[in-house]
Amino acid sequence: MTKASSTPPLSSTLTDSPEHVDGNEFGSALLAPDQEAATPLPEARTEVDANGLEILDPAECLRLLATRAMGRLVFTRDALPAVRLATFAVEQGGLIFATADDDRYRAAERGDVVAFEVDDIDEDEGLGWRVTVVGRLAPIDPEQAAPLIPLLPVRAWAPIGERQLVRLTIESYDGRRLASRPDET
Repeated sequence: MTKASSTPPLSSTLTDSPEHVDGNEFGSALLAPDQEAATPLPEARTEVDANGLEILDPAECLRLLATRAMGRLVFTRDALPAVRLATFAVEQGGLIFATADDDRYRAAERGDVVAFEVDDIDEDEGLGWRVTVVGRLAPIDPEQAAPLIPLLPVRAWAPIGERQLVRLTIESYDGRRLASRPDET
């Protein structure tokens, strides 16, 4: 996992500088699912893990996140893990999503550390990728949220009364891709 934020590190093993990942500064422009990053992302390096899966670098993780509009937010609810589907928009260096005044919003108010996972799997071919990011949630001030709401290229997964915007500032990325089908012998 690679650190990519100015918030305090989750682990002392995360060593990249908080302002840069592979020399790329993360700004605050929202990206639609089919939109490329305005800042050129660094060239992806190909590394493979012990299972033969390609290890994705932070730039590729961010690029793949921007190709989807729905993922799974993993947070703590009543001291137990909880997983909720969430539509989102990619903000370079983070994710933005809307929620009601519920457990997810309270997690943001507390600044909880959460995980967010997105994937694209072709079950017939046995190919695909997954990206998991970890970071801290924070509510977006209503005055700052107002101009962001129309920019969000997604609709809510479930009906939401009064929407509250939440930002997940990404502190680490973990992505894997199975780009070719393993030999079946």
